[in-house]
Amino acid sequence: MLGKALKIRYTLREYMLSSNQKEAVLFVAMLIVVLSAALGYHGLRLDGLEDTYAQQIDQVRSEVVKNNQVLAYELQKVQEELKAKNRALETEIRENTKRLETGVTGRLTYLEARQQETLGDITKQLQSIQKLNGEKITLLEDELQSINVKTENYAPIIQKALLSVVTIDTLRGKGSGFVVKSELGKAFVATSNHVIEQAPDETKVVMVRTNLQKKYEAQVVGMNSVYDIALVVIETPGERLSALSFGDSNTMKVGDTVFALGNPGGFGVSVTEGIISATNRFVNGVPFLQTDSTINQGSSGGPLINKQGQVIGVNSLKIAGLEGVNLATPSKLVEKIVSDLENKRGYFADMDNQEGK
Repeated sequence: MLGKALKIRYTLREYMLSSNQKEAVLFVAMLIVVLSAALGYHGLRLDGLEDTYAQQIDQVRSEVVKNNQVLAYELQKVQEELKAKNRALETEIRENTKRLETGVTGRLTYLEARQQETLGDITKQLQSIQKLNGEKITLLEDELQSINVKTENYAPIIQKALLSVVTIDTLRGKGSGFVVKSELGKAFVATSNHVIEQAPDETKVVMVRTNLQKKYEAQVVGMNSVYDIALVVIETPGERLSALSFGDSNTMKVGDTVFALGNPGGFGVSVTEGIISATNRFVNGVPFLQTDSTINQGSSGGPLINKQGQVIGVNSLKIAGLEGVNLATPSKLVEKIVSDLENKRGYFADMDNQEGK
C-alpha cells in the first residue's frame, strides 16, 4: 500500500511543469486564441467580400445583358437602314441604267441616221463624178475609135468589144452572147433563142462566162423564137460589166467591113473578119444580113460589129453546104426585140395574149 502511494506521487512529479514551461504553454494557448480570433475575423471579412463581389458580379451581368440588348437593337436598326439604302441604290441603278441605255440607243440611232445620210451624200457625189467622167471617157473612146478607123487599126476596137462578149453554157451545149445593158450589180445579155432552148427543162439553167473567165448564173428574161433572140440577166455584185451599143444596120452597105465575135466550138472567144455580102436576105420571112465572116457552131448569139465597134447584127445561121454564107439578125430588129423582152413584152407577151384568147 505504501509502495503504491509512493509510485503515484512520483508520477505526479513527473507531470508537474516548471515555470518556464508553464509560460510557454500559456503563450501557446494565447497565440492559439489570437489566431483563432484572427481567423474568425478574416473568415467574416471573406464572407463579406464574397457577398460584395457577388453583388458586383450580378450588377455587371445585369449591365452586360442591358448593353447586349441595346447593341442588338442598334444592330437591327443599322441592318434595316442598310437594307433600305440598298433597295434605294438598286432602284437608282436600274433607273440610271435605263436612262443610259435609252440615251445610248437614241445616240446610236442618231449617229446611224447621220452616217446613212453622209453615205447617201457621198454615193450621190460618186455617181455624179462617175457619170461626168463616164461621159468624158465615152467621148474620148469615140474619138479614139474614129482615129483607129481612119488608120485601119481595129485591134483596140475589137479588144474593147471582146470585154462585152460572153460564153453561154447550158446543160446540153454552148453558145455566145454579149452584154447589151449594164449597171452596178446587174447586166442584161443578149443571145440566140436556140442557145437558151438547149437547156433541158423549164428551169432553164444558164451559166454566163465572161472573157475574163468570171462565171455568173443567169435568169431568163424573155425569149423570141420567131427572130431567134433571147435575153438573160445576171447579178454582178460590186461590178459593172462593159456593154456594147447598137449601130444602125440599115446604114450597112455591101462591102462594108465587119467582125464576127463568138465562142466557136467552146474553145474560147475569137474574132473573124469579113464583109457584108448582102443586106436583104430572107429565110422563112425573117430578114438577115449576109456576111462572109466565119460563123461556126458555138458562135451563135455573138455580135457582128462594124468598124466603130457597134453591134449591127447577131450571128445566127450558117448555111450548110455553102462556104462563106453566114446570116446575122439585123441590129435594128434585135434592139427592138431586146427592149420588148426587157419590158416583159415580146415572147412572153405573145404567150399571155394567146392564153387570154
